[in-house]
Amino acid sequence: MTAHVHPGAHTAAADAPRTPRGVQSVKFTFFRMPGEARRLPAAERARLGEALLGLLDRSGEQMVTRAYTTAGTRGDVDVLLWQVHDDLRVVMDWHTALRASSVGVWLETPRSYLSMTMRSLYTNPQHEGAASRERLRTDG
Repeated sequence: MTAHVHPGAHTAAADAPRTPRGVQSVKFTFFRMPGEARRLPAAERARLGEALLGLLDRSGEQMVTRAYTTAGTRGDVDVLLWQVHDDLRVVMDWHTALRASSVGVWLETPRSYLSMTMRSLYTNPQHEGAASRERLRTDG
């Protein structure tokens, strides 16, 4: 799997309701596809890949989402999925849908981390939409 950037992530994050003080939930999930799934017929593997891409597109519409391949760098995981949203329920609901999907039954999760972060009080004019983004402090 290649790194997949979801263009809708910026607009979804900008339209999402804001939590107090700019707190955001950040989820790092590492996935592995077991060897049995790799030995499925090509048509079935393609169907699973399409299901996963559909779920990733949905995630990108709902929250900031980035997927990174770990091929050739780690033996215990295949993909790192990074998701950020102001409402943890959105992240957890997506993971519930993933687990209930045809591809989710195959995915193993060797590592998973959840954290919270505060929106930066600084702005960066290099980022798309920086001028219209809320700031935690306006005195700096």
